[in-house]
Amino acid sequence: MSKPQILLIGDSIRIGYCETVKADLADVCEVLYPNDNCRCTHYVLESLAGWVGMTDKSRVAAVHFNCGHWDAAHFNDDPESLSTTDEYARNIRRIIRILRKIYPGVPVFFATTTPMNPGETGTPKNRTTEELTLYNRYGVEAAEAEGVPVDDLFALAITWDSDKFADNCHFTAEGNTLLGHAVSGFLREKLGL
Repeated sequence: MSKPQILLIGDSIRIGYCETVKADLADVCEVLYPNDNCRCTHYVLESLAGWVGMTDKSRVAAVHFNCGHWDAAHFNDDPESLSTTDEYARNIRRIIRILRKIYPGVPVFFATTTPMNPGETGTPKNRTTEELTLYNRYGVEAAEAEGVPVDDLFALAITWDSDKFADNCHFTAEGNTLLGHAVSGFLREKLGL
């Protein structure tokens, strides 16, 4: 009998933790995810159709997604973020609605964006933890308005010192493993796995 599938969608933070989630849940489900960095909400919206192709729609038990680092970032020293907070919230709602149309009745979960390294000063950050806090507020409000439970990865990682960060925003193997265990624990609880 084929196991149910869980689809993980997200930016490079998701890339860091997806293998841990896959290993943690191997006894109960098949965890799938794109090989590429899912970047910002705009990229997720334009790429969903391709990523859906990796799943068996009849077996998908949940979709867990995050994006925010790219949306909040200031590229090319532009004082404006890639997405405004209103655009970000609107895109989160659109992603949720599209996922529900693709996978009717399947739970969708939104994960908050993790903070920046509190001790990183040598690398341009392009965004700040304060900005990400604001984007998370808009993202959570959008998700909750759609009735989507929130996996608060920000709340976990904001307590960490620089030793769990590999650079300005990415995590060490230890940090990625802790995030992965948090995501798999969240999914087990919400799905009764």
